[in-house]
Parts: sequence; structure tokens; C-alpha cells
Amino acid sequence: METILQNHSLILKINHFWAEINSLLYKNREIIYQKKENFWQRQSPVLFPIVGALKDNSYIFENQEYNLSQHGFARDMNFLLAESTDSSATFFLWSSEATQKKYPFEFKLYIKYIISKNTLEAQYVIKNIDSNTLYFSLGAHPAFKIWTDVEQYSFVFEKIPTEQKVDRLSGGMISPGLQENLVDYIQDSTIHLQEKYFTNDAMILRNFSENSLDFYKKNEKIFHMSWENFPHLGIWKQPNAPFICIEPWDWFADEFEQKWDFTNKWGINKLAPNTEKKYSWKLEF
Repeated sequence: METILQNHSLILKINHFWAEINSLLYKNREIIYQKKENFWQRQSPVLFPIVGALKDNSYIFENQEYNLSQHGFARDMNFLLAESTDSSATFFLWSSEATQKKYPFEFKLYIKYIISKNTLEAQYVIKNIDSNTLYFSLGAHPAFKIWTDVEQYSFVFEKIPTEQKVDRLSGGMISPGLQENLVDYIQDSTIHLQEKYFTNDAMILRNFSENSLDFYKKNEKIFHMSWENFPHLGIWKQPNAPFICIEPWDWFADEFEQKWDFTNKWGINKLAPNTEKKYSWKLEF
């Protein structure tokens, strides 16, 4: 089942099961990656209650070990439609007996998609309905269609600090030994994309000072993307795949030799009972 939002320039299709964007047409041009055989079989999953992978796909909480696979369970669960108008749709996922076997917390997660003129916005709200602190992370993972070789595309930032590092993964874990300097990838605040940049999986920009970019194909600006409350950015593609992912995150994978009690993980969110936290990202055409 899907919900369709439409105006004079945008047509947005959202899959109810994962609350995932399946299609975004801007003036009849597809913006979202359309699944291809032998390539990634997702399009725009929500990452919750973790971003990235845990060491051994497990964590410790109150002296008990829990198993949780990469990026958490929300991307594989059935969201329900809470509200729909001509220009917006809100989906929700609540904690349940099934989620508490992997994640012993009570929560409500809402995702709202809004179209307005030439803009799409995705809003996320996580609410702690537990009597104890809620520990979590959240990320977005939209995959954008590319029509030709990735070398024809680029990201243009307002300003990139010269000291910014690029973290890399080994076996799904962040490996400090693979850390690079972002300045080696940029020219005039622009990253000119190349396949070889993704040999070691994603480019991970921790504590990234920028919160927006322009996505170009040669000299044509496809869209402007911005995000709020996400301090980290992931950039990823499969080798030779017809997409590029721009991923605002508020956390990331464990380090290679790291295994922490869940409450002490670096950067983990700690949400007090009866409080909430909001995130968003936006595309402007």
C-alpha cells in the first residue's frame, strides 16, 4: 500500500510498510533511485534505533546482551498511517513486544513527509514514553538516482573546514587506521564524485560543520539538500550502482575494537521520560 502526494511540480510516493519514499518525480524527472536487480534493494530507509553496525551485532544494557542488526529494525517494520492531507502524510511506529526483544525501551517514532511548491521535507519525531531514559540514534538514508557515470556528479558546500576528517569502515566497523583528510577530496568546496571514493564503503563525516549541499550533474543543479539536528553525514554508493546516498545521521557505526554498554556509547542520544527530539531534512528544486 502506498500514499501519493502531488502538486504542480512534485509527485511523491511513500510505501506504508517501511514509511519509505519509493518515488519522487520533479517535473516528471525521477529523483529517487528505482531498485535494480543485483543492486541495493532499498530506497530511503529510516535508521533507528541505531545508525551503522554494532560490534558483533549486539550491545549490553543493564548487564544483558541484545542482538540488533545494522541500522536497527525500523526500516523492516510496518508503519501505520496516522494522518494524510493533500500535501502531507504522517506515519508512526510504536514500541511493541516484538521490538522490546531487541530493544528494551518504550518509544513512539513519527515520520512526516510534506510537499510544498518545489520542496520536499521529511520530519522525524522520537518520543520517550518509557519511565526511564531512552537511548537511541536516528538517521536518514535516501538514495538518489544518477543517470550516468558518477564522475559527472558533484556536491557543492558553502564552506568545508580544512581539518575535517573522513572516517572509513572495515568489516562494517569504523577503523581509525583508515581515516583520511577531506581536503584531499575537495576542490573549491566541491567534492567531484568518483567510484574509487567508495572502495572502502561510505565516506563518514563526523561532527560535520555543514548542514546543506547542492547536488550537481555537470553544470546543472539537481537540488539543494539541507538537514537539521543531524551532526554527521554519510555518503555512500554501491560500486557501479545507479544511485548515490546522502545520509544525515546523529550517530554512526562502532569502532573496530569497540564494544560498549549501550548507555556509554559515544554520541548516543539520551532522552528523558515524556520528552521528544525532532530531526528533518529537506530537498529544494
